[in-house]
Amino acid sequence: MLMRLYRRCMRTRYLKGEGMNKFISFLKDEEGQTSTEYILLVVVVVLIVVKFKDVAVSRLEQITANVFDKIDGIAQEMK
Repeated sequence: MLMRLYRRCMRTRYLKGEGMNKFISFLKDEEGQTSTEYILLVVVVVLIVVKFKDVAVSRLEQITANVFDKIDGIAQEMK
């Protein structure tokens, strides 16, 4: 995608010379991308959590019910 944009800009008159050098340095500059990447990662995690919230809640309820049933069974055997 960046290569297509680069080629397209190469054909235009206003980006030749100094403007083109500024454009290339802008594309190569990686400063500030880390915060954007972290924000995108957080958004993806939130979307996954929201999507599978109901499944996770029901599984956790099953697991806790099984654990307490086993504990109750062990307590009944000890009496």
